[in-house]
Order: sequence, then structure tokens, then C-alpha cells
Amino acid sequence: MRFKALCLLILCLCLPALMLGAVYRARIIDEAGRPIAKVLVQGGKAHAFSDNEGYFSIKTEAALLSFSRLSYHSRELSVQDLPKNIVLKADPLALYTVRVYDHYQSAAAPALDAKIIYPDTNSGGGSSADLLLKQHSITSTDIPLTGEFQSLSILGNLSRHTLVMIDGVAVNSAGEAFDFSRIPASQISHIEIIKGSSSVYGGSSAIGGIVNIITTSPQEHAKAEVETGFGSFGMNSQRYLASLAKSRYSLSAEYSHYAARNDFKYEPSWEPNAEYPRLNNSKAADYFFLKSMYHGKKHYWEALFNYNSYKRELPGPISFPALYDAAEQSGANLFAKLSQVYIHEAFKNEVSLSLEHKKNTYTNLESSSFIAYDHYRQLYYNPLLKDKLSLNFSGFDLGLSGEFQPVYYDYDQYPIANYHFDFKDYQNLNTALGARLEKGMELGALSSRGSLALRQDWTTNEAHTTWRAEQQNTLYLPVEISLEGSIGTAFSLPSYFDMHWIGDSQSLVNKALNSETSFGYHLGLDLKHSLFESSAAYYFNDIDQLIQWRQYFLNGSTWRPFNVGRAKITNWEFAFSLFPLMPLKLDAGLTLTQARDFSKNAQGQPSSTYDKYLPYTPEYKGSVAAVYSQKLYGLSLSYDFVGEQYSTVDNLAGSLPAFDLVNFSSYLKYPFRSVEALLDLRLNNLLGKRYEIYAHIPQPGFNWNLGLSLSYTLQLP
Repeated sequence: MRFKALCLLILCLCLPALMLGAVYRARIIDEAGRPIAKVLVQGGKAHAFSDNEGYFSIKTEAALLSFSRLSYHSRELSVQDLPKNIVLKADPLALYTVRVYDHYQSAAAPALDAKIIYPDTNSGGGSSADLLLKQHSITSTDIPLTGEFQSLSILGNLSRHTLVMIDGVAVNSAGEAFDFSRIPASQISHIEIIKGSSSVYGGSSAIGGIVNIITTSPQEHAKAEVETGFGSFGMNSQRYLASLAKSRYSLSAEYSHYAARNDFKYEPSWEPNAEYPRLNNSKAADYFFLKSMYHGKKHYWEALFNYNSYKRELPGPISFPALYDAAEQSGANLFAKLSQVYIHEAFKNEVSLSLEHKKNTYTNLESSSFIAYDHYRQLYYNPLLKDKLSLNFSGFDLGLSGEFQPVYYDYDQYPIANYHFDFKDYQNLNTALGARLEKGMELGALSSRGSLALRQDWTTNEAHTTWRAEQQNTLYLPVEISLEGSIGTAFSLPSYFDMHWIGDSQSLVNKALNSETSFGYHLGLDLKHSLFESSAAYYFNDIDQLIQWRQYFLNGSTWRPFNVGRAKITNWEFAFSLFPLMPLKLDAGLTLTQARDFSKNAQGQPSSTYDKYLPYTPEYKGSVAAVYSQKLYGLSLSYDFVGEQYSTVDNLAGSLPAFDLVNFSSYLKYPFRSVEALLDLRLNNLLGKRYEIYAHIPQPGFNWNLGLSLSYTLQLP
């Protein structure tokens, strides 16, 4: 039934485009009879480009076709007298000497269906989580305020099943959820998202998909920026940037800081009309970012240093406030990368050495409840040596890769309330080999690309083979139609914290956990026109060996992790954009999710959670937005809504109610010679809704952020 519904949807969307206009085909050549590629052919609102052999196909109701390409004289011909061969006369260009500053984008995701999102340059502050949560397929159960831990899930999958990469390097392949608040939006060039099972592109943890964060590169001759911001609940921030780019050298350095009390008020469900402040919830952090590049004739060098330190008070659930009234966590995250790229014609090779290092200390020694006393410190090291080779031959793109990655967990200080058995440090050695083959074809108005990727991972105790096949077909008509699909597998290694529930005296260790595995596929349709864009996609993911904590009745009642879970997750994703006027854009999107648990017990019988909904997975998420954007000013108004979600695996505690939010943002620019001032304002939850997206963790009501930045650019000789 789902397949029939998708076919009917595709047919309904395509019929209007196929019924309009006539199709015209011809070949474009120069005066010597050689074919001319990439000639723009326009007829009314329709357009097309000639292929490498000069052929084009266009469907239009227009009476005239125009032909244009740089360094050739433009022509205009009647469709009634259209010849088989259209000749364009050369028009040589006389150009001044121009210096071009470019860089090799080594971190691009190879997936054909990778989606790219860009940060809003007219909005200051924020983190990578703020950018990603605008996507209808991405959700979070964390508090959306400055400094809060931010983990994200893709298409209803667990947050630890989202593999995160920084410039193409996996930074959470050890199986833990990634904190997206540690990457400020100002450090991001763009973000690439691969949805569904995709371990073939990064290894462990890519069951739900991959988020590849591409950091910014120096692109100005000389640039300096200063930014300050203020907001609700005592939030204040500062940012300083200096960037310099010469013909072969470039360097960018950034420092930013924020602090916030985050003492918003909430209404407890057990005491109507009462209001309490969220205490012990202050946050502070410092960020350092350094990136340098060198461009040779065939060599390209890049060095990246990303470091942040933080301190967070952790208030815990409001149902037990006394347990965590003095809990706090402090720590630091470091990511460093050195890479060298060699390019020669159709051959490219990148070798990189990177290091991720994390440390954090948890303290709760002054709690008003003695049963919550605890203190521990942990360290994490993850060096990586990686090589990527790319070859292009006879229309084929071949990619080969190899990785060597040891992983270390180390405890300087063990938890005080330590009831864990065999509580020791952890280390693992991961190696991998991968290959990917891609082929593209152009047949008139049809463009087709397909790829197949394979990867073999070895760890200390197990091995995993993953694969992914992709296909993308695009038909260039008055409405550009693209049909894409993928199918593949993934796995996720059990993390150290899957084996140990740190800080809980009623949990037991299980070091014999197996890796979780998945099989998934998707099919999508995109329509593009100068006046609108629309898309529809269906996703399916079958996850096996899911790690879940269950009660263990032996010498009393305790909790222990087991590979007992199985889940099936399906998603329908819809998006539509309308461009009625040049500065005005209307957006609408909706994601429908069915995430069900099909776990069985040790005897193979359905468990108590069988056919229940996975907790904290909303059945729908969507938004409607209007954006008006000019060069010097703009504003945006959005309405976001999130459906019901359960808070327990057995669904017996009821569901958290659906909620909706209204948000507003605006910006104003003032350029003066080489200086540009930008003032941006964000008003979140305008109606002051009180809601929860995680049980007993309240969310803030109305809040605001105001930012002012000054940018100075100097053109060097």
C-alpha cells in the first residue's frame, strides 16, 4: 500500500509538468563544427544546458529560444525554424589580471543524496544544533538555550546513532551521543546530512545517518569581526575574529565566550498556578578556533585547531530537585587535524592525522541529599590516521580509503558511589578499508548518476562489512524532476557508557555486548522550478541487536544492559517552498514518523515493549515559515509544531502532549566604507508556551536574543 501511494504521488506531481509545452531538441556547435557544452538555452520560464556533445532538450510553450554562453555571441531563434545544428560565433574575452583564492574541499560527503544546509549569515550567535533543528527530520530532547547539552536524532533514530564528522573526520564513532553545542555557528561553512544507514561513509554509529560539519576557511584578503550579544536569563556573549588570505597562505583565528544563568521559570504539573525558577542551571564556555592553509601548485596543506572549555550546573529532573541541587560538570573538548592533499589531473590523494580529546569532571559533593554524593573524572582519546585516494577515468569516479584509529577511555578518579563490577579503563583498536565507484551519464534532458560503496571495519573483538548503493536521475523539463534512492547497512559499536551506567548504584556492568546493526533504504522525489520547489521521501530502517537496559533479578533488583532490542522506523518527509516575489520565500515541511519496538525476550517471546512506540520519538514534526530578505534588512516568522511522544519503553506512563511554537527573527545591516554593522534580533516562543520534550525536564517560555556585530574588510594589494 505504501509503494502504491508513493507511485500515485509521483504520478500526480509529474502530470502537470508533462502536459505543458512541446519538446525541442538540437545540437549547438561552433564555426569549426565542434560541439559547445554548457550553453544556456532559454524559452519562456524553461531553461536547459547543452551536454558535452552539444545536444540539448527543452520543453516549453515559448515561440522563441535564446542561446548564450560566455565567450560566444548570443542568438535567438524561432522554434518553428529551429535547425538541427545551431552555430554560435566566438566572442573572445579581454580580461584584466585577476587573483583567485580557492581551496580544495576535501571534506565533502560523497553520498549522492547528501543534503547541504548553510548558516544564516544575517544571524549571529547560536550553535550547530540551532542550524540542524530547523530541519523537519531532526529532533532533540534537550533544552534549546545557550550552553545546554544538545544531542540530536535523525528520522526518529537514537541520538547515539547519529555519526558526527568534522571536516570529514568521525568524532563520535565510539558510540556516544555528540554534543552539538560545542561547535558555534560562526565556525561553520556548511553542514552535509546523509540520512539512513550509512556506515560505509564513516564507520560506527551511522545507523540513523551522518552529520558532516564543514568548518569555515579564510576567504577575505584581511578581515576583522567583533560581536556581542545579550539575551534572556542572563545570557551574554562575545566573539572576536581575525582572518588573512594571501596568494598561497591563509589564516583565520576566532575566540568566543558566553555565560548564562538559564534560571527560567516553570509550572509544576502537580501544583497548578504555581511557578518556580530553574535553579543550579548556569552555563559558561570559551571557544578557540584556528585554521591555516597553504596552496601549492599540486599540493594543499591544512591545519585545524578547535578547542572549547565549559562549566555546567546540572539541575536534573524537577521531580527530584534535592538530588542535584549542587551537581555540576566541567571539562574541555579538543579537535585537531593536519591534512595534506596532492592533486594531479584526475588523481587526488589526501592523508590526514587528527586527534579528538575530551575530559570532564562530575561533582555533586554538596547535595542536600547524601544519597546523591558523587565525584569522578574521565578522559577520552581518539587519534586517527586516514588516507583517501580518488581517481577519475572513462567517466568513472573511484575512491579508496583506509583508517587506523585507536580509542582510549581512562578514569583518573572513579565514582565514589561505585557498585559496578569489574570497573576498568577501556581501549579499542579500529581499522577500516573502503571503496566507492560512481558513474554518471547524460542523455539529452536526462542526467543519471549511480554509485556503490563498500567498507570493512575491524575492531579488537569483531568485524563489520557495510555497503550502500545509490541512484539519482534528473529530468530537465520546465519543472526539473529528480528521483533518487539508496539502500545500505550500518552498525554501532557499544560505547563505554552502554556497558556501564555511571553513577547509579543499582546498575551492573555487561562487557559482552554486541554491536547494533541496521538495514535501511529510501526513495525520494524532488521538483524544482523558478517559482517553487517541492520534495517527498520515504525512509525505512530496521535495527537489530539494539542495546537496552532491563531489570535484572539476581541477588535483588538491579539494571543491566542487553542486546535484546529490535526496532523498525519508517518516515514520510514532505517539503514545499514557494517564491512569489524575489525577496519573499514561503516554506512548509512535515515529517511523519512511526518508530516501533519489536524486542523479544531470551526465550524468543514478545517482550513487554513489543509493538510499542520508541520513547522520545514524536509522531510528527513540521513548520510553516515566511521569510522576507533584502540586502540591508529582513525578517522571518515561523510556526513550528511537534507531536506526542512517549516517555517510557512500555508506553504505560502516557504521552507527553504535542506542542507548537511561534518564533520571529529580524536583521538590519548598515555598511559604511569597509565596515559593516549587523543588528539581529530573535524572539523565541512568542506565545510563552509551557511544555516538555523530556519527562520532568521543563522547557523555557518566551526568550530573546539580541546581537550586534561589526565587520571590517581590507583589500590588500
